[in-house]
Order: sequence, then C-alpha cells, then structure tokens
Amino acid sequence: KQWYQRRVRVPVSIAMVQDETVIGHYRLSESLENERWCVVESVIISAEHRGLGLGLQLMRHCIDLATSLSMKEIFLSTKDKMGFYAKLGFVESFPVSILSKVNAMFRGKHFLDKSAAK
Repeated sequence: KQWYQRRVRVPVSIAMVQDETVIGHYRLSESLENERWCVVESVIISAEHRGLGLGLQLMRHCIDLATSLSMKEIFLSTKDKMGFYAKLGFVESFPVSILSKVNAMFRGKHFLDKSAAK
C-alpha cells in the first residue's frame, strides 16, 4: 500500500492506494476547542477491501500521524462502530467541534476519544 497526503498539517486528507486505486481514506481536522486536539472524519475502506485488516492499518496510520503532529487527543464520531474503535483504545467522550461541513453529520452519534500519548 502507498500513502498519499495532500498536506502535512491539519486539516489533511490521507488516501490508502493500491495499484493506483484509492481503497481507503480518512481526514484529520483540528478541533475548535483546543489546537492540540484533532478529529478524525470520513474513515472509509472500499467495500471489496473490507475484512482484510485495512481499517485497523488506516487508523493506526491516523493515530501515528496525529502523534507526529503533536496532537494530545484524537476524537471521532461513530454511529455503530464503537467496538472497532475500542480495539484501538478509543473510549466514549463528549462532543467536540470542527470547522467543517461534516459537523452536521455528527449529531446523534457516539463520540469517542483516545489520548495520542503512547
């Protein structure tokens, strides 16, 4: 797998690419509440590549990137994947805000948090 990123500061979109085809993606944005908090958005693995451990690989990359950017907390919102994110150390949390059109999608979902400290 190759990793392509548009920028090296938040917000940043990361694509997982295989054979010149995007098979996964996430976006990392800064929280409005604290410049050392980030929010993971738009985590996706293409349907035909699910169940292969690529989601874990994608999220580990996300956590490593957030840590390298000196982020102290990583937040995300999920409706039904709490078990998946718990494997990575995320726990239930309070809502956070980002400057994004995606904010409207966060209403009514579970918020999760992970300390970026290893």
